[in-house]
Amino acid sequence: MKKLFIIILGCLLTVGCNQKASNEKTIINEKTNEKLTTKELTYAYDQDKVEVNIKIAYPEGGNEILRNALREFFSESLGGSYDGDLADGQKMIDFYAEQMKAELIKEHEEQKQDLSEENISGFYKTVSIEKTYETDKLITFTVVEEIYTNGAHGMHYGYGQTFRKSDGRRFNTDMMCNLTSDGMHTLIKEGLREYFSEMSDEPMNDEMLKDNILTDNDIDYLPMPVYPPFVTEDGIVFGYQPYEISFYAAGMPSFVVSLNDMKPYLTNTARKMLGI
Repeated sequence: MKKLFIIILGCLLTVGCNQKASNEKTIINEKTNEKLTTKELTYAYDQDKVEVNIKIAYPEGGNEILRNALREFFSESLGGSYDGDLADGQKMIDFYAEQMKAELIKEHEEQKQDLSEENISGFYKTVSIEKTYETDKLITFTVVEEIYTNGAHGMHYGYGQTFRKSDGRRFNTDMMCNLTSDGMHTLIKEGLREYFSEMSDEPMNDEMLKDNILTDNDIDYLPMPVYPPFVTEDGIVFGYQPYEISFYAAGMPSFVVSLNDMKPYLTNTARKMLGI
């Protein structure tokens, strides 16, 4: 399991260890002092080699603007097709879980037409969304998803989203600047070099880095990840999904840039949000 998945999973495990028995957490909005409470909502199904599990820290009370922004993000992360009342988080989760279950059951039945039952492994999909970082001005949630459909290997995805507490605005590339500058390209290149260096016994030169990259871009002009960077205690995380920029065996290439090094590439709005 590679760095980004480990970073996100480690955060989720830390959150889980610190949860109270009530599964509720309190977040203070820095502008209104309203308390945003979240409650753990779950869905679990395990029958006839098909398994679906969802676990979400769902916003319930407090600052309405932030709460609604988070709820919309959670729905979008699960598929974005639910058109019911997001105030009923369990109903929303059940809606997506039933879709996932139906898709896995259909895939299972189709494979049974070509394979004997003993040659079919379990099918599963799991999704977890948890709070992983918070300051008085921002909050970050991370999403971890795993799926297996009897193939050569499963797939896993992980990404985060940071929100400004006062109004629910998402930290995204619109809060960044100079993204096409040589400096930003250098940060990406060196961040990926560091990631792949951990897999090599030799210093990672440009040719070795190029061998690890799946893109037509020159390694001096590598693309930003599809998912936006997100904020953690150590800095801003840039994370790629499996196959996005490298081979499956490379996992989810990722790196962290300190807030100090990111400062030239952040708008004034972002700097205020990050307190730098």
